Amino acid sequence: MPKIVNHDAYRVKLLEQCFDLFTKHSYATISMRQIAKELGVSTGTLYHYFTGKDDLYKQIALILSQEDISQISTFLSQKESIKERLDLFFSLMAADEAEILKSIIFSLDFSRFFSKDERNKYIKEIRKKYLEVLTHNIGLPSDLAALVFAAIDGLSIHHAIAPQAINFERQLILLKKMTLQEMEARNIK
Repeated sequence: MPKIVNHDAYRVKLLEQCFDLFTKHSYATISMRQIAKELGVSTGTLYHYFTGKDDLYKQIALILSQEDISQISTFLSQKESIKERLDLFFSLMAADEAEILKSIIFSLDFSRFFSKDERNKYIKEIRKKYLEVLTHNIGLPSDLAALVFAAIDGLSIHHAIAPQAINFERQLILLKKMTLQEMEARNIK
């Protein structure tokens, strides 16, 4: 009896595994053959799901960010107040620091190897979706959402470069307090 494969689920599984590979190796230093070998699949399998390394990389950027955003949105929808959603959001960020850093590394690598137009198309769309989580799902004004998003990226990078110099979780708590103070000053409840 032939094996039944859920192709969409398998493609996502391959993307997740490739994300880890691309954060360990630069886009430029790994070939489809090496990717297949590391994943334990044939190159034919990879080419069945992806037209090439560029396609694989771009799909990782879109699919994994969509999954991440969907999970965050689901968690946030369970909270009533802006403060509760903000508390939960910062708790999720603190718990997910390693993944945030991997996403930043992936995005920086993406920025290095794709044209400005391609970069803008993908990175801009992903950034927009994360900002929508902060504006629509939490209730932050767009300028404050952009600041929080950029600050979390900056804290992640700084902590990766000098882990002894910064306590990521403590800095997130301070960022949350500053965000709440700004919201109170603007009379946002």
